[in-house]
Amino acid sequence: MMKKKEPYCSELRAVILTAGKKEGIALKENAAYICVNGPRLETAAEIKAFSLLGADVVGMTGMPEASLARELAICFSGIGVVTNYAAGISSSRLTTTEVVRTMTESAEAVKILLESTFVNIPHTRNCGCKDALANAKM
Repeated sequence: MMKKKEPYCSELRAVILTAGKKEGIALKENAAYICVNGPRLETAAEIKAFSLLGADVVGMTGMPEASLARELAICFSGIGVVTNYAAGISSSRLTTTEVVRTMTESAEAVKILLESTFVNIPHTRNCGCKDALANAKM
């Protein structure tokens, strides 16, 4: 049986989740992310299609970084801030002002989360990231 491949480092992810709990910052532990080209806001039809595919969050960052990190056997994880409810979900019109305001309001929490995460990253890797290409055929 083939081992399940994850886009993010499980060890680094656990450190981030622990930091969030320690600092009282609410984090979503499980979500499916779809990355789209931007910068732009998605249409209601796109959001509906992504939802049918199982997406919980849609964004414009995170790729190709996750793929490149895996190819280089680098530990990598992501922290995202949900800035709006997207077209077709919210009854109000989406604006870039809303996105900027939410990011500004979230900046301090993200800073605290990162500081708490960085000091707790293990010095020795016990995850599978370093062996991501162990059975790759070149």
